[in-house]
Amino acid sequence: MYVDRDGVTISDINLANSNNFNNLYDLTYTGSVIDVKAKDVTIEHSTIEKGKVCVRAYDADNLLLDNCILKNAREFTLLVGSDKKNSYDTS
Repeated sequence: MYVDRDGVTISDINLANSNNFNNLYDLTYTGSVIDVKAKDVTIEHSTIEKGKVCVRAYDADNLLLDNCILKNAREFTLLVGSDKKNSYDTS
């Protein structure tokens, strides 16, 4: 699931990228379950599982995960960062 609109609320969902899960190696090529690239997003009362990353949030200011369960991820249950590039003055 990809969230790219500001102010979205996702409530009471159960998301998984795979039904087959014997070990973490099975999740190597599944990707992110939810990819958030928006501001003021709320995910509440939900279970997010079985992906390479459960929630990937880059440039997601004010992301709120409220009463959620993140489990069974190959790499990270929550991956947070920024796509902003800081450059320096070369003059």
